[in-house]
Amino acid sequence: MMPRVTTDVMSTDGLRELPGTGLVPWLAALWRDLRRAVENATATKEERELLLLLDYATSKLGDVLLGATDLDDLDDRLDALLDDPDVFHWNALATGLASAMVARPAVPAEAFASACEPLVGPTPARVLVNAAPLLDAWMRAQHMALSTIDADMTREAAHAVEALGPAILTSPTVPAEVSSALAGALRAGLVLLALERAAQSAKSIEPWLALALVERFVAGVHAHLRLLAAYPGVSVPEDVLPASDRLDLERIFARHARARAHANRSYEAARARLARDA
Repeated sequence: MMPRVTTDVMSTDGLRELPGTGLVPWLAALWRDLRRAVENATATKEERELLLLLDYATSKLGDVLLGATDLDDLDDRLDALLDDPDVFHWNALATGLASAMVARPAVPAEAFASACEPLVGPTPARVLVNAAPLLDAWMRAQHMALSTIDADMTREAAHAVEALGPAILTSPTVPAEVSSALAGALRAGLVLLALERAAQSAKSIEPWLALALVERFVAGVHAHLRLLAAYPGVSVPEDVLPASDRLDLERIFARHARARAHANRSYEAARARLARDA
């Protein structure tokens, strides 16, 4: 049985919605295909709504990362966005519309890298080309994960993830390995929003920033794929992500539950000692 999430706590019964946390990067990578459909009047109502949402999020978030002055400042800005409830709100809205995109094929990573090269330059583009097997596996994994969730479940996931908001990354009920994977998914999405913002506004990206954004994108993809590969129905090639690099969710949550139980017992024992000594 697949795990489930509540808005109050993350547990071993609470992972069904987590693939949705990566929806923004998955949708953003299909951006141009989506825009062409809208321009050619072949897009559905849900697809038109998705494009409006992505354009709005880009206008609000893209310049934040593009304004970074050095590597530390870039990482500080990413961390600040991961603590912004609006990021989770927009991601949740995209989750609710995800079924509109499941039927569309994933964009090949090499085509994505080629489209990015005029924007980021040759060195960052080579990073994307070298990471093509990883990026292709990530796109397919998100597609497979989303395909296992019906529309009602997707909307429920949207509300659950939004209700948790930034707390999903810091809650003691969420194992650190899972939090790291979710943060990676969101970082990848935020980088894509920044790149799209630069493309839309014809802004040049300084070489150091372009490379830093691409490197953080690839790192975020890897972190997210470690989680996605753990889901039933999601197939990731071993030569792209070895079994030893995938999250073993059953083991992780069992260990986490034992650690929390031990911490709770220690806390109660300490309270009892204080009460006796009072």
